[in-house]
Formats: sequence, C-alpha cells, structure tokens
Amino acid sequence: MATVTTRCRVTLPRHVTDALGLEPGSRVEFEVRDNGDVVMRKHVSRETIDQWRGYLRGKMPLSSTDELMNELCGG
Repeated sequence: MATVTTRCRVTLPRHVTDALGLEPGSRVEFEVRDNGDVVMRKHVSRETIDQWRGYLRGKMPLSSTDELMNELCGG
C-alpha cells in the first residue's frame, strides 16, 4: 500500500519497481479502465521496439506465430 502526499506523489513499493525493472528516470504509463482500475506499465519507446523488430526472424524453429501459440498451448 502507498499513500498519496499533499503534492499528489506516491512512492512505489520496492517489489513493484523490481518487478518492472524501474530505475530513477524510468518512464511509466498509466491507463484508467472503465471499472476504475488503474494499470501502470513501464514505457517502451518506439525506438526500442523498432530496434528489436525482426530479431527472431530465422531463429525460431516454427514458421508462424500461430504455430508457436499451438505449440505453447499443447496443440
């Protein structure tokens, strides 16, 4: 549990920062859902996504994501 300060700041519990790999200066995103839940996730920049795009191409023993999902689900 955390408390909101008078300046509307919250200190994140250590297990949350560890789980997300957050360090000072890390960026996070928030999503408020219709049911009132709030989701916080570590921000991944477009550049980081582009950098890894295609990395596994040719390295996977299966030819498609459908085959991979079938394999993972025991199909």
